[in-house]
Amino acid sequence: MIASAEHALGLVAKIDQAVLGIIECVSKGSSSGLPDATHQFAHAAAELDDLLDMIRTGAPCSTTARLQQEVAAMEEELQEKDALIEQSRKKVQQWQTMCEEIKQQHESNLFNGITQQ
Repeated sequence: MIASAEHALGLVAKIDQAVLGIIECVSKGSSSGLPDATHQFAHAAAELDDLLDMIRTGAPCSTTARLQQEVAAMEEELQEKDALIEQSRKKVQQWQTMCEEIKQQHESNLFNGITQQ
């Protein structure tokens, strides 16, 4: 958590620097450094927002921990999809069996009708 706090403070410092750059450009009436300053502000603000979301949700802050969490989520999703595929295979097998039974009944009824005439 200390690393997260230090990272957040570093991002706040970047935002402060960007705001100072924006103020300086506006006060001078110059637009030459304005795009860079606004880009730096937006980038640092977005990064800070992501960090605060991670802290708020309890998501891991380190890259390794995030990747491990993503891998675990993907493995869980794969298991769920494998279970759905297995259920689908069972249903298809049931339908094939039912279709075969209906076909046999139809053939039986068809031949019964022919032999009775």
